Amino acid sequence: MSDPTNPYGQPAGFGQQPYQPQPPPYQTQPHQPQPYDPYAPAPGPGRRPGTVTAACIVTIIMSVLALLVCALLIVVGVSGYEDFYDGFRDGSGGTYDDLSDSEIGAILAIVGVVLAVWSAVAILLAVLVMRRSNVSRILLVISSAGCAVVSLLGVLAILPVLWVIGAIVVIVLLFTGGANAWFSAERA
Repeated sequence: MSDPTNPYGQPAGFGQQPYQPQPPPYQTQPHQPQPYDPYAPAPGPGRRPGTVTAACIVTIIMSVLALLVCALLIVVGVSGYEDFYDGFRDGSGGTYDDLSDSEIGAILAIVGVVLAVWSAVAILLAVLVMRRSNVSRILLVISSAGCAVVSLLGVLAILPVLWVIGAIVVIVLLFTGGANAWFSAERA
């Protein structure tokens, strides 16, 4: 009777291993799962994705531009420049005709300060996002969405359209190009 592990019918000699058929070289072995190691480093990319960096750079540039506009609003608001106030009233279509010059100046100054604080916070959030803070990423997305909504209120001007585009770009970049994997690697 022949041994099924020995196709040539010869008995296996002492100290010899029985014949083990090998798969052809073009066939791959099935993947063997590795045992779980709780002390192994977390999987995921270690380098910050370019999309996250781009989103942060866009945020910083747009926020610096906003800070310049805010400084202009504050200066105009506190300067008492009557020709500007008259032009502001004329351009509003009669909405602000009942406000005095000092009230218009105060509104401009307050809006300038609020937007300046918002811009400074956006810069801080961008820096924290570059340091892999997922909470800052979510807050930056909320801030960008708010920026887009506020900018849409003044959509007839050129500058607010720039901020709408910038806000949309930031939101998209923070969730594409490996950004999700990079932020989830922090929690692992």
